[in-house]
Amino acid sequence: MSPIFSKTIFNELRREGTLCDAVIRVDGVSFKIHRIVLCNSSMFFRELFCSLSPPSEHQVFSFSQVSPIIMSLILDFIYTGSVLVTEENVLELLAGAECFSVQGAVNACCHFLEQRLNIKNCVHIWMLAEFHKCPKLRQKAYLYVLHHFKEVAGFSVKFLQLSVQQLGDLIEQDELNVKQESTVFEAVQHWINYAPQERQGHMATLLSKVRLLFLPSNYLVETVINTDVVRKSVSCMTLVIDAMRTLRESNLERPLTRARLPSAVLMTIGGSERESLTDRMDFYDVRANCWLAMESREKALRVLHGCVFLNGFIYCIGGTDLLNILSSVQRFDLVSHNWQELVPIHKPRKCVSAVALNGCIYAIGGTDGSEQKLAERFQPEDNRWVMIAPMLECRSDACAVALDGKVGGAEDFNGAIESIWCFKLFSDVYKEGIYF
Repeated sequence: MSPIFSKTIFNELRREGTLCDAVIRVDGVSFKIHRIVLCNSSMFFRELFCSLSPPSEHQVFSFSQVSPIIMSLILDFIYTGSVLVTEENVLELLAGAECFSVQGAVNACCHFLEQRLNIKNCVHIWMLAEFHKCPKLRQKAYLYVLHHFKEVAGFSVKFLQLSVQQLGDLIEQDELNVKQESTVFEAVQHWINYAPQERQGHMATLLSKVRLLFLPSNYLVETVINTDVVRKSVSCMTLVIDAMRTLRESNLERPLTRARLPSAVLMTIGGSERESLTDRMDFYDVRANCWLAMESREKALRVLHGCVFLNGFIYCIGGTDLLNILSSVQRFDLVSHNWQELVPIHKPRKCVSAVALNGCIYAIGGTDGSEQKLAERFQPEDNRWVMIAPMLECRSDACAVALDGKVGGAEDFNGAIESIWCFKLFSDVYKEGIYF
């Protein structure tokens, strides 16, 4: 019997009140349930029911932690595997699901909140995720705050309610996404001014985490030193004076200090220079408005390859070394700067279209001298390429993108095809879209 069929049967029995062996009561509302079903989805209920010795039939369990509406939603999830999460119920549902250890419902709430992260709610969601022990959601919200720091500091009321430890943790991160370090100082000043009597004593702690050496000397003199809370603190003045002395005495254009890392970069990998292959890799720093070289410990020489980013790695697929058309696949680790050889694609080809979606990589089309319609899917955890349904027509050097859970693309190497195709992941079927 399939799990879906089983859930359907159990839910029908629950609605009919058939074979139920316990009752949950919330604020005068009773819910007939099957203990074995609740035990399957919740450690809370498993421990509760198994602690009864001997278990009595139709025992009533009363709870006051949630409302009847939320308990009904939790039971719906336990019996059906799905729940309707809305803006109105998500916070209460998350609290209830966490209280009763219904992890699937917790995950549904976290997914709902993750999809709705914005500059006004990200701090609140970060705090909620921390309180309810949802590490994945907490990390997503935390990174959202880091990557949108200027906007969050300016528009989020919850930002002003952060503790000094939480704010200090944010502003000391290399990943804090700010174009100018003055944004960090002004955010700290804004936080202090929200409750000056309580917070001015924290200025030295927070100022020590601002990268003062990234501030222009005139800003230090005209703005930082002229801030009342800085001028009245010996510790703050010492930090600023030391920074000014370092800036004045340094022979470097910018004294050595840890840089803030951009949250996103544009990379170029391989290719050819003057008709010769190159293993050169460069990345564009949008904040500094400049291109920088990235070092690699090994050489990866190829051109006309598919290239895609997934989970901290850059994958180079197929291509040519100017002598042979390649089936090899290499992966570059952005942390260790090492290349790793992976299992090859099924057929050597260049000008292959590559795109990542749902943790997998799709290599589509390309040419080995003649254009191809074949398509493959790579599953990183298995290091395995799987053939999927071929395209409706041959294409190479096409543009491929992922959107709304689908893979699609347009245009041929010869620029002669105007159609757009779309591949549905769960049906392995291509569908042609509208023309340009």
